Amino acid sequence: MKVLYIEKENMVYLKDVPKPEPKADEVLIKVAACGFCGSDVHILKGGHVQKYPVIPGHEFSGVIEKTGKDVIHFKEGDRVAADPNIFCENCDACKSNHQIHCKDLSVLGSLRDGAFAEYVTVPEKCVFHIGDIDFVQASMQNLWAVSLTVIINMRFQLVPPF
Repeated sequence: MKVLYIEKENMVYLKDVPKPEPKADEVLIKVAACGFCGSDVHILKGGHVQKYPVIPGHEFSGVIEKTGKDVIHFKEGDRVAADPNIFCENCDACKSNHQIHCKDLSVLGSLRDGAFAEYVTVPEKCVFHIGDIDFVQASMQNLWAVSLTVIINMRFQLVPPF
């Protein structure tokens, strides 16, 4: 399959790699749309939490092509998107509902190969159905969620103009 491949800082190219196989708890997604985020630029230029080499891309949607043997909520042909943050759910941070501080955090497109590829594997726990939402719109779900969280957490008050 073709991928956008970042070999190391400031070195990116297209490459042919084998199609990944989903683990028992993962799904294989045929990528239909993948957004380009500012984080991808930081990964390319260095100075971001990443591993090299890496396939970037964490804002995406697509269709499930294959499921691991333990997957129960999805089947081939389902239209999906995914949360790029993969938490262990076992460390103290995860158990206290502070997953963003997970001691074993993995992130699609920076710490684990992402979706600037024809296919990507994702744990079932990170995947969600998108129904009939357009693939491009569905690939932006992470951006919408982050923006909404910022607005909610700002807790600002509107005041009359002076």
